[in-house]
Amino acid sequence: MTTETITIQTLAAETVKQFERRTRDDGSTYWSHKDAYRSGDWVQELCRDAHGDMLPDDYRYEYIVDALYAFADYDDDDHEMAIDEIEADPYTKDPLAWLSSHSYRMDYANEAIRDVGFSEVGGIMQAVIMGQIAEKREIYDSVLESLKSRLEALTRGGRL
Repeated sequence: MTTETITIQTLAAETVKQFERRTRDDGSTYWSHKDAYRSGDWVQELCRDAHGDMLPDDYRYEYIVDALYAFADYDDDDHEMAIDEIEADPYTKDPLAWLSSHSYRMDYANEAIRDVGFSEVGGIMQAVIMGQIAEKREIYDSVLESLKSRLEALTRGGRL
């Protein structure tokens, strides 16, 4: 019997399998945790931690899955470098859809303006893009911390 060493990379690869893309009646798609209602599921805790004070949110789930894929694909042990590679959505309409999806998201854009000043930000669209990146970074950080905690629990004798 061979035992595979569990790493952040392998744990992220296994965890992302707990999510599935679903389709609403209107044709829009979203990510969902397959076993969201299973009591005591650590992936459910990962999702709750990543959502913070926000109710379940499509963008948050999207970023959780993106983070898991990024950590699963990242070969280096320095997983924080995967966080440094985060980019905003590629088309102008996507960051604007993100901004308008929840009033809380304006805080991310406003924070970007406060941090560097509006003239340095380069305009409203750039502030929105910086805000979206900030939210993604927050989610990636949360997911990485959840993976690290789970890995620590597993190395102390827990189960995957």
